[in-house]
Amino acid sequence: MMREYLEATSDEICRVVNITSDNLYTLIYRARLQLQQCLSRKLTERNR
Repeated sequence: MMREYLEATSDEICRVVNITSDNLYTLIYRARLQLQQCLSRKLTERNR
């Protein structure tokens, strides 16, 4: 959210939350996967 809404850079986010850039990208990847799975479930339920 910091990256999208606050337009913070990756370096700024890492500094604020005290994580490495590798960890940040892993967290973003996992969040996207969770969002994709959630949307997929909702769309499947809706189309029944």
